[in-house]
Amino acid sequence: MLDVAAPLFVSDVLMTADGCDRLVSSAAWSCGWRGGAASTSAVAPQHRRPVLGVIEEAAREATTSRWPELASPNGWHPSELYMLRYHHGDHQGWHHDRHESHPHIGDRLASITLSVVVMLSDPSRYAGGRLEVRTDAGPAAAPVDRGTVVVFPSSTEHRVTEVLAGERCSLVAFLSPNP
Repeated sequence: MLDVAAPLFVSDVLMTADGCDRLVSSAAWSCGWRGGAASTSAVAPQHRRPVLGVIEEAAREATTSRWPELASPNGWHPSELYMLRYHHGDHQGWHHDRHESHPHIGDRLASITLSVVVMLSDPSRYAGGRLEVRTDAGPAAAPVDRGTVVVFPSSTEHRVTEVLAGERCSLVAFLSPNP
């Protein structure tokens, strides 16, 4: 585990470059995501199981080593699982992934505990588009290496800075504890 900043956990579990490419190539992108700042796609059914395995392992690592108070003895289920694609000029402002920040979705996000982001794009193919979390010392950026899995509590304020060139794709999961 790489200790980037207290609010971030970077997992030792990685998604392979081939796995990232398969996800992106299978996407059925639609325009406009909640803020209109990116395109979105569901994860194709044939890719859900392997993706969930990576995400659940990263969540176990994060709660075991960083946030034991958030551990879920019965595992996790995704409240949401989708991909985001950012082009030149796209970004997301400061927000958190708890229910209050998305009131139009209803109770579906009320119980989320962890947010997971998997970097799907080769960082040499885009500029900008950094995932940052707010800390007392200022914004802390997550690593951008393709296949990197980043976990943070869903109450953590974060943003994606403006993409200056190219295309940035990521997989996003909101996890809730299994009962």
